[in-house]
Amino acid sequence: RMLKYESAIADLDLAILLVPMDRYTLMAHALLSRKMKQYEQVLSDYENALFFNRDDADIWFERGMHYSHELVNFEEAAHNLKRATELNVDNPQYWYEYAAVLHYRLNCQIVIPLKNYLRLCDSGNSCRSGELKWALHARQWLKENNQCASGDGSTN
Repeated sequence: RMLKYESAIADLDLAILLVPMDRYTLMAHALLSRKMKQYEQVLSDYENALFFNRDDADIWFERGMHYSHELVNFEEAAHNLKRATELNVDNPQYWYEYAAVLHYRLNCQIVIPLKNYLRLCDSGNSCRSGELKWALHARQWLKENNQCASGDGSTN
């Protein structure tokens, strides 16, 4: 499988030379680099993609996911996922991942993304059952334990 990835990377390298600002090619390159565990290359790919597509929520989201899952840098992940939610407020997956990262950071700013995620799920968006269950549990836990009581994301 790795040989196929390397071949695909070579093809994508050529495509990037021909059309360096194409978001789809840059995102595909980043995805394959992630699969090949070339994490510095992934960051470079996302940086290039953002250079040409600064307001693309999908790129910010994917970069946030990379920081969260592979690099385990929740601060950078939160920054990127927050930007994704600012650019696309109607995507429940962005809000869920942003809330999850804030949860890992034990940050009371989780309240707002959690509310937005649940609001979007209630308004007919498709939300994964496991994620919805987690969000409902997190909201209940925050209420029962009087955590982040102000409800606006500030600490007690």
